[in-house]
Amino acid sequence: DATPFRMKGDIYKNNYNKLELMLLERTRVLAKVLPIFKPLMAPHYAKLDAAIEPGLTMINWTSINLNPYLECIYDALQQFDLLLDRTNHLVEFRIESVLSEITAMQLIEMPVDKPIRINEFIKRTTELCTEAVELIEAKSNFVEKAANELCIMLLTVEEEDKPESLVGDDSIDSLGRPSTAPKSPKMRSRSRAGSTLVRPSTTAAKRKQQMLEYLEEHAHDLLVYFNGRLVDSLVKLLRSTLESLRKRILSTLTVSMYQSDTVTPDDLKKDQVDVPFFAADFIL
Repeated sequence: DATPFRMKGDIYKNNYNKLELMLLERTRVLAKVLPIFKPLMAPHYAKLDAAIEPGLTMINWTSINLNPYLECIYDALQQFDLLLDRTNHLVEFRIESVLSEITAMQLIEMPVDKPIRINEFIKRTTELCTEAVELIEAKSNFVEKAANELCIMLLTVEEEDKPESLVGDDSIDSLGRPSTAPKSPKMRSRSRAGSTLVRPSTTAAKRKQQMLEYLEEHAHDLLVYFNGRLVDSLVKLLRSTLESLRKRILSTLTVSMYQSDTVTPDDLKKDQVDVPFFAADFIL
């Protein structure tokens, strides 16, 4: 008889809409993960999947604990989303913005109103470069500190208390009760051998150690990535400085003797004519 299902049709539709909204929220949150973070997000992915897993194995349309199940998922998604917001903001405001400041630094000063002598240009450039070196060192230390904090933030996972015997232990049944099934003589002989079997706790510890090594390796890769970004910012700074110097020198119009009467100071102020870059005295 389909009458009970028809009477609960609105409830099932409501549950369907709740599940659909949950999946949309999960898609929205996961879309915020930066590609460079994905390897270090493995424990957080596993934690989120663990919250969703009961819906794939135990929860169904008639389950009375569907709402608590959804609340558990939304709580996990909220923690995941909060972690992504913290990491993305840290990268944006404490790393990317600092790298942009390094790229925009000034290493030389261009003459505007009158040509500059070579010795004065060298002296001023040396002063600017000395100041820039101190600022770059301070900002690079700031970026390094932020990158280390980022790695610690991604590697910190709040694990729920779980008995170690529940992981891969054959003496526990599917309901968490001690198994009362008698062991066969073959199994008892293997247990006495000892060397032919691997303890579940040993396997879990080995798997945990492998995960730690995996995370440490990718944490080091993340630090190397941001170190490369810092080097790229320095290269961009030098290239932009040299390119601006090249364009400024090439754009200088040589004012000859018969043109000097047609060029007025007002033309120089209006940037209609670039003044010569260097001033020099020649004795013929």
